Amino acid sequence: MRFDVTQEHVPDTFLAFVPVALDLGNDRIVRFRLNIHASQQEYVSPLLVSKPQGIKFNDLHGVLADVKMESWPAGR
Repeated sequence: MRFDVTQEHVPDTFLAFVPVALDLGNDRIVRFRLNIHASQQEYVSPLLVSKPQGIKFNDLHGVLADVKMESWPAGR
């Protein structure tokens, strides 16, 4: 799995730990935190046991932020 995270309206030196939850189906949720240290950053996950059914950023609302999901270009 691969995705980009973009931070806006913060200084270039701003560091954020963003919680992420992956829904792997069958009541399996994987939670982890991303260390975001750039205005735009790509994340490539290690091999997963199954294809994620969904992804949620800041799922426990631990970060004061507005989360906006965007579509991913096909073939990327």
